[in-house]
Amino acid sequence: METRRSKSSASSALSPRLVSLFLAYLSWYLPRQFHALRVAHAERFPAAAHPLIVCINHPSWWDPLTILLLSRYVAPHRFAHAPMEAEALEHYGFFRRIGAFPVDNRSPRAAAQFLRQAKEVLSSPQAILWMTPEGQFTDVRDRSTAWKAGSAALTRQLESCTVVPLAIEYTFWDERLPEILCLVGEPIQFSKYDEESVDARNVRLQAAMVAAQNQLTTRSIERDASLFSTVFAGRAGVSAFYDLWQRFKALLKGTPYNAEHGTIAPK
Repeated sequence: METRRSKSSASSALSPRLVSLFLAYLSWYLPRQFHALRVAHAERFPAAAHPLIVCINHPSWWDPLTILLLSRYVAPHRFAHAPMEAEALEHYGFFRRIGAFPVDNRSPRAAAQFLRQAKEVLSSPQAILWMTPEGQFTDVRDRSTAWKAGSAALTRQLESCTVVPLAIEYTFWDERLPEILCLVGEPIQFSKYDEESVDARNVRLQAAMVAAQNQLTTRSIERDASLFSTVFAGRAGVSAFYDLWQRFKALLKGTPYNAEHGTIAPK
C-alpha cells in the first residue's frame, strides 16, 4: 500500500528542531556505546554539491545513527534523508520527523514511489540523500552482494548529480568498546544525458564502493587512529571501580592517568 503523498513528503515531515535535539542525544549516547567514531578522507566529501547522494554498505543496526552524526560532521548545514521500509517506518514513526521517508518494497509501484520521493528530497539544496543499495545487512568482508538499482536509476532521473561511496566498519581495536570506522570514497559525477545504462551505472557505483571498502579494511587492520579524523571520542577503561583505583594510584605517584588500554606500552 502506497503511503499518501501528504504523509510521505520528506521535505514537509522533517523537523529541524527534532533533528537538532536527536543529534544532541546521539552525541551523548553513541560515545557510551563506542570508543570513537573516525572517518578517513573526509576532505573528499563534496559538502556543497547538489544534488548529493551518498551510498553506504549496510553492516549494522547502528548505521542510521552513525549516518546522522557523520552527516552533521561532513556537512553541518545540511539535512540527511534516507528511504526506509514503509512497515518499519510505521513502527518507528519518529524517524519520519528526522529525515526518513517510506518505500513499500512489497508494492509493484515501489520503484516509482522511491524515485518520486527521492527527487522531491533532492530538490532542496539543504538535503543529502543517504542510501544502502545492498538492501540488507551484509558482512563488511562480503563484496558479492548485488546492488539494487535504485541509486543508479535515480542518477538517470536527475539533470546531474554527485554520488559518494562511503564505507563503514564496526570493529574492536585496543579498547573494551568498539570503533566506528568510515572512509569516504572518490565522488562520481553523473548526468541524465550520458548514454550509460542504469545497469552500467550500477556496476560502476558498486565498484567504487568495493574500492572504498578495501581501503577501509587496510586502514582498519593497521589499527592506527592517526589515519582517521575523530568525530567523537567515547568511553575508555575497564570498569568504573578499576578505573577509580588506577586514578588513585596515579594520584599517589603524581603521574597523569589515561584510561585507554592502547596507551599501555608493551612489556
